[in-house]
Amino acid sequence: MLKIEVYGSIRDHKLILPGRKKLQQELLDCQDCEIILTIKKRGKRSNAQNSYYHAVVVETVRHRLVELGHRIDHETCHEWIKHKFNSIPLSDADGVVIDYFPQSTADLNKAEFSELIERIREFCLDHLGIDIPPADKSLTLL
Repeated sequence: MLKIEVYGSIRDHKLILPGRKKLQQELLDCQDCEIILTIKKRGKRSNAQNSYYHAVVVETVRHRLVELGHRIDHETCHEWIKHKFNSIPLSDADGVVIDYFPQSTADLNKAEFSELIERIREFCLDHLGIDIPPADKSLTLL
């Protein structure tokens, strides 16, 4: 499925789309289908979240996978996490899911990124036997 992203704003309870012509042009490429329209507050994750994710979450998962006998580097582990926890379904013409398409974590806002991390932590506790420590603002990375 084609993903169309349009940035805009809401002012005085009205949707403002500066790129309306671009959106209309992209819609010409779409066939008749059912869609999901989502409006979410734009905002990127914080630097602290990003540091915690890479230094603690990805590295803890990576070390556990190494303990289990897998040779895996940081980037490969990050890609696996994106595929496992931040993917959209890829369907055939009949709507049957045939695979999943990993999405960039950079597109997630703070709340979405926190939810992603919690899903990873729960999976790791249930399936890898590790408890990834929660983010603690009183700790700093050395």
